[in-house]
Parts: sequence; C-alpha cells; structure tokens
Amino acid sequence: MVYPNPAADRLHLPGYRGAVAVYDHRGQPVQRLLAPGTEAGAILDTSAWPAGLYVVTGRNLLGEWQRHNVQIQH
Repeated sequence: MVYPNPAADRLHLPGYRGAVAVYDHRGQPVQRLLAPGTEAGAILDTSAWPAGLYVVTGRNLLGEWQRHNVQIQH
C-alpha cells in the first residue's frame, strides 16, 4: 500500500524492496530508487512533481510485483 493517496509533498512506500520506479500518466519515468526492504520502506519527496496521476511499481517484501496508482495534488 502506498500512502497518502492523494498525496501532496510526500509519498510513503512501506514494504517495498529493491528497485522501485514511478511513471507519469504518459508512461514516462519520473523517479527510480532502491527501497531498503523494510516495513517502513521509502519516502519520496513529491513536492516538485506536477499534479496528476502516477504509477508506482516494484517488489514487496515477499518478492511479488506491486503496482499502485497515485494522485498528486498540491
């Protein structure tokens, strides 16, 4: 689960591990990162992202692929 959704300045990615990618509504990559693989996961600064819809993809702690749609609002 990714939260908050909708988000404004920060997006929490609990339970992600390894490579995580974020794409905009056109499928263009916005950010890539390595998540630590902990329950707390990673936190993304979304304050500079344009408002709109994004897709977060990566693996969870069990190694299963996840995909979450997120709306950014400022």
